[in-house]
Amino acid sequence: MLASGMLVSGAAATAVASDAGAGDIGDGALVVESNTLTEADYIAHVTEPEGKDDGLPGGLIKVTTGEGDTLLAYCLDAGTPLRTGAVYREAGRSEVPTLKGNPAAAKVDWILRHGYPAYSEAELGKQIGAKLSRKAAAGATQAAIWRLTNHVKAVPWDSAGAALADYLVAHAVDAGEPAPSLALTPDTVTGPAGSVLGPITIRSTGDQTGARLDPAAVEAGVALTDREGNVVSDSSGRLIQAAMDGEALFVKAPAGAGQVDATVSAMSFVPVPVGHKLVSADSQPLALVTGDRVPVITDMKASWTATTPPSPTPTPTPTPMPTADPSGSASPSPSGSASPDPGQSGSPTTPGATSAPGSPGASARPDPSGTAGQAPAPSATHSGAAGASEPASAGGAGGTELASTGSAGVLGFVAVAAGGLVVIGAAVVLIHEWRRRYRTLD
Repeated sequence: MLASGMLVSGAAATAVASDAGAGDIGDGALVVESNTLTEADYIAHVTEPEGKDDGLPGGLIKVTTGEGDTLLAYCLDAGTPLRTGAVYREAGRSEVPTLKGNPAAAKVDWILRHGYPAYSEAELGKQIGAKLSRKAAAGATQAAIWRLTNHVKAVPWDSAGAALADYLVAHAVDAGEPAPSLALTPDTVTGPAGSVLGPITIRSTGDQTGARLDPAAVEAGVALTDREGNVVSDSSGRLIQAAMDGEALFVKAPAGAGQVDATVSAMSFVPVPVGHKLVSADSQPLALVTGDRVPVITDMKASWTATTPPSPTPTPTPTPMPTADPSGSASPSPSGSASPDPGQSGSPTTPGATSAPGSPGASARPDPSGTAGQAPAPSATHSGAAGASEPASAGGAGGTELASTGSAGVLGFVAVAAGGLVVIGAAVVLIHEWRRRYRTLD
């Protein structure tokens, strides 16, 4: 919540009133058209505490703005004159030169709330047990304020007024600054781009409140919306229909807008808040006590953060699987597989088709050592009895090509062995027949 609103000019007020509270709320300036001491007394010992001609008139000031508004105020600096045509804006204590860092600054607010015209001259007279006029009551209130802001003696000419000034200063205690007559809560909202931010609740002592967005935000596509995200502002960012105290606004930025900041400003007509301060670059600071309704302005901030798309998840590399043999068996392990005989053809030898040694198409080949009639051994064998060879086992069970090759080698060996036995048997028969004939001759 902001500390205070900003008074705006009557021209802005007229525009807002004629446009059902829409957001044409001006720049917050108030121009003094004229000023008069409407109720005042002569106050001595102000500029020179011990001099003769050291006093000046002081009391309730009637200020008329360039747009016709009437305000009643007290001076917050006895050493600075009030200039016609001065441009004012509302401010807190820390922006008033005579209150900034002043330990008695909070007591000034108490005097404004307990002096004249917050209390009538009759009520104040009862406090001091004397009869007071309006001029004396106003002069006494101004004198009490100058004692705290300028640290001067400030003695009203009227004796009852002098007594009231003493009473006010003696009883003053620290008081808080006036509560804001217009506020937007919270004072900041944040979220990702494209989201509806809010609620932004309007708190106002006035009847209607207008609102608008700053031009840069409008250009970026920001809009005022309701809770459901329906746009309620026009193309210039002004609220189309005035809002009431307690109602809420929302703001939205386009999804692709990225980082965006927006200022939401609100304006409302409010009764003059007692104790609200006005400052000017070239005129005395003022404290308001009463007057016509005046427009005040306040603002809040909305911010959207750019949404960063998530980084793509890397696609995992699949683990290679063993290549299956077309027949359904797994590929043999390189460490345990037996290589086919490089002398064989690409086609596996069919069991039972092995020819006898020496016949055409035999699966066996001549032994490299030159020994005839011995079946060739596969590339990986173990030596066995009677010169037989046993094929090494294949890594994959049931490998078709390797199994066929091994079977052909065994069958070839069996065929050669069988042929050898036939030859030996024939030789034995011939020898036996020769011996029988030889004995017969004997």
